This record gives sequence, C-alpha cells and structure tokens, in this order.
Amino acid sequence: MFLRDAPPPTPTSSSTVLVRILSIAVWWLLAGWMAGYPTLRARPIALANLIAFLVIFGLLASFGFVTAGIASRKGGSYFRWRYYGLILPLIALPHALLKRTKTAPPPSGD
Repeated sequence: MFLRDAPPPTPTSSSTVLVRILSIAVWWLLAGWMAGYPTLRARPIALANLIAFLVIFGLLASFGFVTAGIASRKGGSYFRWRYYGLILPLIALPHALLKRTKTAPPPSGD
C-alpha cells in the first residue's frame, strides 16, 4: 500500500491522545524499571525485593485509584485522573481534593 492509497486519519480528541500517551509512558517506565532492576547487582532478585516492589507499586496504584475516585465524583474523567495519580501521586491527590465540583446546567423548562 502506497502513502497516497492510505485512508485519511480519523480525528481524535486531544484528551484521547493524552490518555494514550500517558498509558504508554507509564507502562514503558514500569517495564524499564523492571528490566533494569535485576541488573543492578550480580545476584538474582530475592523474594523480599520482589514483594517490596509489589507493595510499593500497589500503594502507588491505590493513590491513583483514590485520586481518580475523588476527581470523578467532582466531574473529572476517572481514567485520566487515575494515570495522573499514578504518575504524580503527591501532586494529584491535593489537586483532586482542591478541585471544584462541576455544576450541572439548570434544567430547561420545556
């Protein structure tokens, strides 16, 4: 297939692109850290180190879920805030707590 035969790209919103970029970045950072972690020392990973990694990652993921839950109740996107809370938990949690609630428009009289 030549370039001139390719279908035109479909328009996507900027939020969809941002969520996709954040998702890819998070998984690459996690994969890079996991791949580099065993190479830091000559001996294999101990079970305690693996458990410590899972506990720390679980705590960070829970910060992301808590932040997303708070922000979604205030009118934000759950998925976008989940990644924001996973990447920057110490900034995202206060940001979600201080976020103003989106008010719904008044119902029409029709």
